[in-house]
Amino acid sequence: MKVQTPIGPVLICKVYNPCKANTPLPHILALLKAHRGHAIFLGNFNQHRPDWDESPNAHLFTSATLDLAQPLLNIIIDTPLVMALPKDLPTLQSTLSKNYTQPDNVFASTRLAETLISCNIMPSSRPPCTNHFPITTIVNLSITEAPSVIKPNFKKANWTLSNRHSREA
Repeated sequence: MKVQTPIGPVLICKVYNPCKANTPLPHILALLKAHRGHAIFLGNFNQHRPDWDESPNAHLFTSATLDLAQPLLNIIIDTPLVMALPKDLPTLQSTLSKNYTQPDNVFASTRLAETLISCNIMPSSRPPCTNHFPITTIVNLSITEAPSVIKPNFKKANWTLSNRHSREA
């Protein structure tokens, strides 16, 4: 979805990345290259990395898991995206083990991230029978009003007086 804002168009993409595949990632990269403006990519990336997951989840950082997450990391490195959701904020509680992990994430273009007011999880608002926590992202898209400039209004000019002054000068 593209939203027109005071700072320009913002591309907002909700992502679901399957656990064992990276099928949406080429599409994300293509969208970023085509849009070349402000962007937010958020959702369930199903990726575990020490870059965002808590260190107690080191058991998830197998070479296979890290290899699977590398294409997402490459997109973040190769484009002006930064992680908006702070590291070590769990976004999921496993139903069986009750372990907390961060497979969900929010990535924003660098300039848009500078306007970020907050990006946080809301564990208390988790709906029943779900294991993912809602994430709220608030961005300041207000504009600064330009100072008013007084310009001459030629329609209201007294041209007779103006012409007389021009001849006298």
